[in-house]
Order: sequence, then C-alpha cells, then structure tokens
Amino acid sequence: MINFVRLLFSPIYLRFQTTEGLQQTLNLLTWVDQSKLEPGLAKRVIIMEKYLAKELIRRNVKIWEV
Repeated sequence: MINFVRLLFSPIYLRFQTTEGLQQTLNLLTWVDQSKLEPGLAKRVIIMEKYLAKELIRRNVKIWEV
C-alpha cells in the first residue's frame, strides 16, 4: 500500500523540486550501471529517468543537444 501511495504522489512531488535539482538527479541516474542492479530496481531507475525527463521538458529545459 505504501508503494502505491509513493507512486501516486511522486509526479506531484517532482513538480515542486528546483529545476537544477532535477537536472542533477537525472545526471546522477545516467551514471548508474543498470546491469549491476536487481531487475526491479533497474526498472525503477528507468521509470524515474522518464519522470524527470518529462518534468524537465514541461519546464522547457533542453535535455539533449541536437
């Protein structure tokens, strides 16, 4: 039940974070070697990266250089 509540409110929590903090967190997650993680934890890292990327895009932050 606690995990459900955490998943429900995590997108809302992200919207109150500073943009710089979100960028630093996304940079940190890109350094994670997912092959060394348990499958469930690796999946959570991917989901968190997507949440962070969506929020940064919503804030008109350029994530990738083209």
